[in-house]
Amino acid sequence: MLSDCDDVGRRTILRKRNDIMAKIDIIVPAYKAENTINRLLASIYMQTIKDDICVYIVSDADGVDYSNNLFKDKLNIKYLVTPQNGGAGVARQYGIDHSDNEFIIFADSDDCLASAFACELLWYNAKSKNADMVCGGFDNDFRTDNKFAVGESEHSITWLHGKLFKRAFLDKNKIRFREDLRVNEDCYFNQLFLSYEPNAITIDKVCYSWLWTDGSLTRSGKTDNRFWVLYDYIRAAEAYIDEVCMRKMTDKPVVLKMIADDLMITYRYYNEILDTYSTDYGDKYLQRCKEYYANALSKVPQALDDELLTTSNMNVLKNVEFTSRIPSVSIPQFAKIIMS
Repeated sequence: MLSDCDDVGRRTILRKRNDIMAKIDIIVPAYKAENTINRLLASIYMQTIKDDICVYIVSDADGVDYSNNLFKDKLNIKYLVTPQNGGAGVARQYGIDHSDNEFIIFADSDDCLASAFACELLWYNAKSKNADMVCGGFDNDFRTDNKFAVGESEHSITWLHGKLFKRAFLDKNKIRFREDLRVNEDCYFNQLFLSYEPNAITIDKVCYSWLWTDGSLTRSGKTDNRFWVLYDYIRAAEAYIDEVCMRKMTDKPVVLKMIADDLMITYRYYNEILDTYSTDYGDKYLQRCKEYYANALSKVPQALDDELLTTSNMNVLKNVEFTSRIPSVSIPQFAKIIMS
């Protein structure tokens, strides 16, 4: 039984909880997502601060009416439609431009939040530490040939998963998704965000579940799909170089490190392609790498500093997917090929 003192304490905690006023916008790009959207909305409905969340479902001109969902009367949901189909990045930017709360979380329509505390954890750390970005962990599953495994929680700047952003920081530094990037647009966005050296903190909690969806562009097991995701990474990396050059930011150490990291990731992807695909795929990717490196050399030659590349390579080697194989091509060999 609660004592009077305990009851007073409990009421005080409840009052504080009710005064949270987190005011988070969760932006959900949606394309033909009628079969998965309710799962995501269920995970938002279970949030401890659900009353302080506004969900923006942004239809990427897919012709689907998302207003008839199971949570239409249980959550604060707004429905938007992009003027034309442009990919997830365009839909996310449309959501940013048509929402106004202090914090933003991005969630894909076929994923879900990992626990009932996910949003409150991200928000609490943002407010208590005056953070511009809070990075929670995320889990992801792998399903092939009737086998199932859940990957370890990871914190990665490549993905938007499990992250909370302060809108004021985005607005101040004019950080936007590129309309011309349909793949790897999240990596470009995160890199540009971090280039302005925000107060970014990492929390040791899983906040997001990246779920396997058949037909997903980045998770599809189809050979062509996976290859083009790797191939188009170069396009996103080039877009980042062009953007920081235009913004006159190439003298910043953090920017040079980002470019060096991108260079090393293309090396890692080349080895994956050699191990997985035919020679034709390898040749196509290699030719694209030559163009990319020539572009990088001409615009930001200082990013190819040996010390920077060595540090970036060490970061690449921390990736379990890469260290589980013996590279078919070494870094010196790769450098010699692309510089020829």
